[in-house]
Amino acid sequence: MELKRGSVYLANLGAETADPKFWIVVSSNLRNNAFKDALAIRVTMTDKYTDLPSVEKLPDGECIHGYVRADTLTTIYEDEPIKSVGGLGVTAMKRVESALRGALDL
Repeated sequence: MELKRGSVYLANLGAETADPKFWIVVSSNLRNNAFKDALAIRVTMTDKYTDLPSVEKLPDGECIHGYVRADTLTTIYEDEPIKSVGGLGVTAMKRVESALRGALDL
């Protein structure tokens, strides 16, 4: 599956017995195409750690709801997604970028 910036994928990136989780691709499409993988952060449904600058709530009306956790930055490979659930809008991606700045102290 081709990985696109701002797209949300359901994938199992943990132990084989773990439940699949939702991941947002945050790396550029140019980079993703060159390496055939992408950098992604997790979406969680719980409001745990929302006091951290690396956690942002996704706005209503997106393809997924919950919180982005930029402290979970990891690599996702083209063969790992189970399915694509859609792409995030501009407002949601601004919150994703804010969470990344918080996680990386940028």
